[in-house]
Amino acid sequence: MEVLPKQTDAPKVRHSILMSEANSTIILQNRLQQQKVYFSSLKTLLHQLYSNNKMLHRQWGYWQCAKKVKAMKEETCIIIDFLPSGYADRRKAEPIAQAVGSSFFSLLELVPREGITLKPEQEVYIGEGKRDEIRFIRGQLEYRDLTNLAKNTLPDVVENIVKKNEARFIEFFNKAGMLTPRMHQFQLLPGIGKKHLIDILDERRKRPFESFADLKNRVKLMPDPEKAVIRRILQELESTEKHKLFVEG
Repeated sequence: MEVLPKQTDAPKVRHSILMSEANSTIILQNRLQQQKVYFSSLKTLLHQLYSNNKMLHRQWGYWQCAKKVKAMKEETCIIIDFLPSGYADRRKAEPIAQAVGSSFFSLLELVPREGITLKPEQEVYIGEGKRDEIRFIRGQLEYRDLTNLAKNTLPDVVENIVKKNEARFIEFFNKAGMLTPRMHQFQLLPGIGKKHLIDILDERRKRPFESFADLKNRVKLMPDPEKAVIRRILQELESTEKHKLFVEG
């Protein structure tokens, strides 16, 4: 038999129901407020991400432009690989050449003119005005982007550039200075220690160096300066050196 609440208990029951509804309303309002705060925070976060993304795109654009500007500094470059059909993993088949700049050692991707065949270690003009072999510069490359043939050809090409421009690199030995209060530019060259540094500075105070041979003869126990320059250039091309002496880009 069902027991009915007493008539005197009715106000208490109504009060209990009202309190329960009030609590439910408060809880719902709190949850709505929390959701409002959450969505407001989410909106702010998305706006920040969007702004940062736009900034990244702008920075990427500036970087790409800077790379092209640096590439344009090169007047000539040396081919280190030529792919008549382009890269195997690209849909569009077009001739591609990989090259290194003669002045700043920029690693470049070139598109030759129609019908032109290029050979490793061939010098081509890429400066302003008419270019006989090159249609346009696709852009700069990282060392990791080079083909195996290009990586194998690069050391010989760098060596030839240094040999042909000896006066330019001797000028470095005559003018190089401090990088930091504790480090001289000479100390970035492989095999050059503090004793060599002191001897080089002492000798160049007497008179400028005239050639690699002159430098080696005047500085006792000096490692081959030409080989040191070549090794340093290859180091700068192959890795992300903090300080660069010869390579730009």
